[in-house]
This record gives sequence, C-alpha cells and structure tokens, in this order.
Amino acid sequence: MHILTKLLLLIGIAFALEHHESDYSMKGRMYTLRADYSVANNLNIYNLDTDQTITKKICNANNGTLLLTFTTYESLKTFMTSQMDIIVSDNLCGDVFIGKINQKNIVSNTQLEVSTLAMTYSDLFENLDLSFQPKTEEKTNELVGHICIGFNEDQSCTRSVQQIPIYSNKYASITCSDCFIGLISDIFVDLKVSSWKLTSISAGFRNINLNADLVITENVQASWSYSIDKTYPIIPDKTIITFHIAGIPIRISFEIPLHLLFEASANAQASASEGVKGNIAIGDAYMTWTKDQGWQFIKPTPKVNWSPYVTVSGSFDGTSTLYLIPSFILRMNDFFWFSLTATPKLDGHVYGSGSLFSKKACLDADYDVSISAEADLQMNLPWDSKDYHFGPYVLYDTGTQKIAQICV
Repeated sequence: MHILTKLLLLIGIAFALEHHESDYSMKGRMYTLRADYSVANNLNIYNLDTDQTITKKICNANNGTLLLTFTTYESLKTFMTSQMDIIVSDNLCGDVFIGKINQKNIVSNTQLEVSTLAMTYSDLFENLDLSFQPKTEEKTNELVGHICIGFNEDQSCTRSVQQIPIYSNKYASITCSDCFIGLISDIFVDLKVSSWKLTSISAGFRNINLNADLVITENVQASWSYSIDKTYPIIPDKTIITFHIAGIPIRISFEIPLHLLFEASANAQASASEGVKGNIAIGDAYMTWTKDQGWQFIKPTPKVNWSPYVTVSGSFDGTSTLYLIPSFILRMNDFFWFSLTATPKLDGHVYGSGSLFSKKACLDADYDVSISAEADLQMNLPWDSKDYHFGPYVLYDTGTQKIAQICV
C-alpha cells in the first residue's frame, strides 16, 4: 500500500473515533477517564436497567441465560419484538453484564427466557483507547486530592483509630492495641483494542506507601497458648466507578481483604505489649499484557523502616508470631484482575518484669516482609490460554531480619 494511502487511512480512522472524557472521585482522589473509540455500525444495544416494565431479573451465570419477569404480557411482547442485538446491565450475574442475544423463549404471560452469548470489549469495539488516571492540576501538574485506603486508619493514614479485640477468655485477653494499615497509592488502567482485537492492557498501583503499626497487648492470668486465623473484608468488592461508552458498561472495582494470623504463648500473670511501628515505601507495582510479549511486570523497590515497641507489667515471658496480610485487588469487569499482596511477619520474644520500684522489659524480635503479585485476563482470544494468567510471583522478600534485641 502506498505511504500516502496509509496516511489517509489512518487519518480517516482518527476522525471516525468518538471521544469521551469525565472526572470521578475515589476515596478523596480525583481521577480522569478518557476514551477514544469506534463501534460496529448499526449495533443495537439495550440496557435492561432502564426498562421499568421488567420487575425481576434472574441470571444463570453458567450459561448466560436470563429469566425476565415483566409487569404485563403487553410489555413482554414489546420487548420480544424490539430490535436489539446486545443486552447490558450495570449489575447482573454479580457483575457488569454484556450478552449477545441468541434466542428468546416465552415461558409464561409475564416471563421471558433469553439465552445470550458472552461478549468482550474486542467483540464490541473496533477501536478503543481507554485511560483511567489520577487527575493533575494543569499549572502545577500536582495530583488532585489525597487517597488513603486501609484498615483501622485515621484520615492522615498514619495512626490507628481504635483498639481491636482479638481474643478473650478467663485466662487471657489479647488486643491489637495499636494496629492499622494505611495504603497511600494511586490506581490506573490503560486498555487498547485495535481492529477488533485486544492489543494491550496495563493496570495496577503507583507511588505505593504502606504505613503500619502492629502492636499486640496480652493480659495473661496463667500459662496459656492460642492461635487465631481470620479474614476481614476491609473494603468489600464494590464499585469505584461504572461508566458507559457507546452504551456499553465498564466497571472498575477495588477490594482489600485482610488476613490476620496470630499465634502466642505465655507463662505469666502479667501484661505485655510488643510490636513494631513503621513504613514500607513500596513504589510502583503494575502489570502489562500485550499480544506480542504477553505478561510483563514493573517490580517495586521497597524500603522498610521499622522501630520496635515493648512494655511489661508484672513478671512476663512469652513468644508470639503475627501475620497481618492485606491484599489489594483491582478488577475491570469480570475479564481482568490484578492482586498485590504484602505479607509482613513479626516474631517476638518478650520477657521481663515491671513493678513500682523496678521495671525491665526486653524484646527480641525479627521480621520478614514479602510482596507477591498475581494477575488474570479472561478474553476470547486466539492465543494460548496459559498466557492469560500470571503468578502468584514473589516480587520482593527481605528474608528474616532483626528488628531489635533490646531491654528498656
């Protein structure tokens, strides 16, 4: 093809693209969504959420079949005869729903069964260049707003809000007396479709800074041992934003499950507090997938800064192991997710005595911090499916490091 002909073709495509741009707020940070796109001609998209004659929607996620209940037989017939190729919903089958109509069958005077075929963005968009990025000031290029996401964190993302009971019986009570995790970070998503094919997707976290205090207080009345294993849905899987491009819904969601594992034993009739306070400056961590190179990962370069904390009242001798494991999961509809998991582990031996006349508290503590990543892409692509999944892969591990061997 002649160079001039190619240039004219590219110019024609550029002018054919439509543009969408809007701002959104997420946890105090402003984000900008930009999209340039083109879709198939004469594509009839029907949004089930806007049809007020539909009173109930039941979804079979296994085969994409919908059972729709209408107010009247007349409204069912109107739906039955309406010209539509694609039906969509912002929340159906547990996610954004996009399905190509395969068949409609009347079940009763008010119920209609609709069988659909799953659709992907590369089925709907001929071309798509989508970007979801933190918004910046035009003059200063500074980010707009402050973001802090975590567990038991204050607005500054640097301190805990309240004590957290872990366990209590007649022999001992265990409290997370100063525990919080605060993630200061930005998320982003870039997605490109060209000539009906997904060509690249990049998503993850930038400028990650993880503040954390992990201080456990044990009040013990006798020789005692205990273990606990819990998961807290700090931020459940909920929508950050749902937007529509050419009538097609796109959802970006974020969730943080926190896994707490604590084991302790003590021989005492006393109380002790032990732990660490500090910060992990993680940096950037995100995934990129392209049709030519598959998965690539931008690895973080963490810097760990911990300081020990210990107090003892009475005669105390005990050991403990604490894991406080947050996973930060970013999803885009049901076809892509990226997970970053930080695993700080604290091993401590606390001993000493404290009285009105003499006080001594000793802490011998080690820590180990690892960071792992995992990603998954579910698209109807002609490439080998093994390229769709990455990880879990350990990006960083400090190994066992001494925090302190001190007496105060």
